[in-house]
Amino acid sequence: MREENNLKRRNVLEMMASGFDAQGTGAVVINKGVDGAECDILSVIHDDIEGLNDSVRGRYYFPEFEIAADNVQYFTCAIELSDELTKKDSNAYAKICNEINPTLVCGSFVIYPEVGLVYNLTVPLIERLTEDELFEQVNITIGNALAMVGAFIDRFKA
Repeated sequence: MREENNLKRRNVLEMMASGFDAQGTGAVVINKGVDGAECDILSVIHDDIEGLNDSVRGRYYFPEFEIAADNVQYFTCAIELSDELTKKDSNAYAKICNEINPTLVCGSFVIYPEVGLVYNLTVPLIERLTEDELFEQVNITIGNALAMVGAFIDRFKA
């Protein structure tokens, strides 16, 4: 069952990449093991998020958790909103994250020293979803993550 699910996940990421490519986003699926990727990753450049003048990178993947419950898989959206931050910017963004995160219905804004400001959302999904059902859930999750970024990005502007 695990191998079958891996193939479903890979197919869903490829289908999502095709959809994003049709919009001219330069979407690509990075294979597990390439450039140190721990799993297959859909990488997308978003330049159409309301409130953002610059493009941002979205990374979408099914993380491999050893602690995952039977019959559960996870899907993660990580939208990189800035490059590496100065210590001053990091402190200011951390304060804003602490104000915003408790009010979010899902996901959180996080500062990673090597990446910068990132919006993270991980959702559990049952493994027995068909490929079409999994595609639908992934599509909903990505849309939700992008909507959350659009709704709160103004708070991070100086």
